[in-house]
Amino acid sequence: RAEIITRKKIGMETPAYGTCAHNFGVMYHYKGDYSNSEKWYLKAKAIREKVFGKENDHYIESVLDLANLYRRKGENQKAEVLFREITSINKQRLEKAQGYLSESELNRFLNRLLPMEHQILSFMQSEGAKDLTASLYDNSLFYKGFLLQAANRIQRLVRANPGATKTYHLLKKKNEQLANLYSTPCSQRDTAMITTMYKQIEVLEKELARIVAGYADSK
Repeated sequence: RAEIITRKKIGMETPAYGTCAHNFGVMYHYKGDYSNSEKWYLKAKAIREKVFGKENDHYIESVLDLANLYRRKGENQKAEVLFREITSINKQRLEKAQGYLSESELNRFLNRLLPMEHQILSFMQSEGAKDLTASLYDNSLFYKGFLLQAANRIQRLVRANPGATKTYHLLKKKNEQLANLYSTPCSQRDTAMITTMYKQIEVLEKELARIVAGYADSK
C-alpha cells in the first residue's frame, strides 16, 4: 500500500519512492527472496543516483546493500565491482570534505566511512578477492594519513598567519582540557562539561578556519 500511494501521489523519481524501493529490497533480502531483493535494490539505486547523485549517503546505502546481497548469493564478481565503487566514492567525499569541515567534523565523518571499509575488508578476507587487496591497502593508508595531514595543514596555515595564533593556542588548550575530562573514571566524568567542551572546540575550529582562509574580517 505504501509503495502504491507513494508512486501515485509523489512519483517514482523522488527520494520517498527511492526509500520505499530500498525497503522492499531489505524486506526480501531478509526473507531470503534474493531475486526480488535484487530487483528492488537495483530500482532504488537507480532512483537515488538520479535524485541525489553518487556522493550521497542514500545512494551509497543502496550500493552497499546490493553488494552484500551479491556476496550472500555467491556472485562475488558483482559484489567486488560495487565494493570498489564504494571505496572510490568515500575517498572522493573525504577529499572534498577537507575543504569545509573542521577537524572534529572530519573525524566524525571518517568514523562513518570506516565501517563500510571493514565490511569490504571482511569480503576480501573471506572470499579471497585478491584484486581488491591493493585497493584496500591504499585506502587504509589514505584514511590513516588523512587526519594527520589535515592537522598539519592547519598548523602550517597558523604559522603563516600571526592573527590566528591566539585562536590556535586556545583551541589546543580546550583539546587538552577535554582529554583531561576523559582521563577521569566514568563514574566521576562530567558529561555535561564534555558536551559543552565539544561545542566550544567546534566553534574555535571554525573560527580558526575562517581566519587562516582570510575571511575573519568579512561580513
